[in-house]
Amino acid sequence: MRLIVVGAGGADRALLRRIGEVWEVAVVDSDPARLEEIAGVRVVTTIVGDGTRRDVLQDAGLDDAAAVVAAVNDDEVNLAVCRAAGDKGILAAAVA
Repeated sequence: MRLIVVGAGGADRALLRRIGEVWEVAVVDSDPARLEEIAGVRVVTTIVGDGTRRDVLQDAGLDDAAAVVAAVNDDEVNLAVCRAAGDKGILAAAVA
């Protein structure tokens, strides 16, 4: 199963420590240094980019995703990510 996580902060790292290995994870963040940190938590695909852009979400595998988690410190960004997932019928959650 594919999970897309938008944001590479502390909440996202905690999530990645807890979810099972059955999940294939792609993490999107605009900060390469944060993506490098999160890649140390577990094996993930990292995508540098703006998670509100649908082309970036497509690069992360949106069409094949089972779920999307939006966890950045901006409610508008989280909402845009959840809308993009919802438009595809994909389960989405925002974490603040």
